[in-house]
Amino acid sequence: MVDDAISRAWCYAESGIVDQPIVGGFIAAPTFAFWGTDGKWGIEGYGVDPDYELDNEPHMLAKGCDQQLNKAIEVILKELKEKPVKFPSQPKFPDRSK
Repeated sequence: MVDDAISRAWCYAESGIVDQPIVGGFIAAPTFAFWGTDGKWGIEGYGVDPDYELDNEPHMLAKGCDQQLNKAIEVILKELKEKPVKFPSQPKFPDRSK
């Protein structure tokens, strides 16, 4: 799942920030240009297509319920059960006295 999202999201991007004296602030002027793995130019502001289409309903968000986040947690917990992460054991410390 994560690999799919990463491979679909891969692109080349370029951006710049234009510093302007605005009462201690600055103006950020987007100069994005990118292309995707399909070899076509992308559209600025268009993100990655989700693996699961869910709408965050405003009344649920007002109650503190983020349906997209909940689905992401559900999916990753299921994936962790199906494919547990195996951490390598620590090797013995080298004997440098010899």
